[in-house]
Amino acid sequence: MRLTRFALPAAALALLAACQTTPAPRAAEPPPAQPDTLLAVPPPAVEAPRAPVESALAIEQRRLADLFRGTPVVFQMQPDGALRIDVPLRHSFATGSAVVRPALGAVLDRVAASQRDRASTLTVTAPRDEADKTPRLASSRTVSIRSYLVGRGLTIPRVIAKPDPLVNTVTLVVRDPAPL
Repeated sequence: MRLTRFALPAAALALLAACQTTPAPRAAEPPPAQPDTLLAVPPPAVEAPRAPVESALAIEQRRLADLFRGTPVVFQMQPDGALRIDVPLRHSFATGSAVVRPALGAVLDRVAASQRDRASTLTVTAPRDEADKTPRLASSRTVSIRSYLVGRGLTIPRVIAKPDPLVNTVTLVVRDPAPL
């Protein structure tokens, strides 16, 4: 009887142990790796689209446009990323003169200060007077603007003078160097 008394509970325990199942993996856990997938490269992470980085010249354009709001000076970004600045001739030079007027000087001072520590280039275009039929005055005016900018800390090779007797505004085009 003793054997039966212990045999029945032992048989019941063995039967219960045989019926035991392993718990199913939780949904949050990844399935165990298979030996052939251990060296597989995981799929690339999908990055959220980044906002376009605003160029320094675009920031400068907004700053200068705010500073000269209410004046006839126009600050405009070009499709190639350059900043174009137009100052009407009547605010730039006296008739027949190549001496920079204070209104143009204020614009040139701000542009020179903002570009002094940058590697940008500035292209300067100045017109002749309507009554003047020679390009000499336009050339003298571009040289005058170039000298003014160099006097404010820009280097000579960075300021390109291009006289254009056919335009009616003083134009500065500021370009950042092309990325390498």
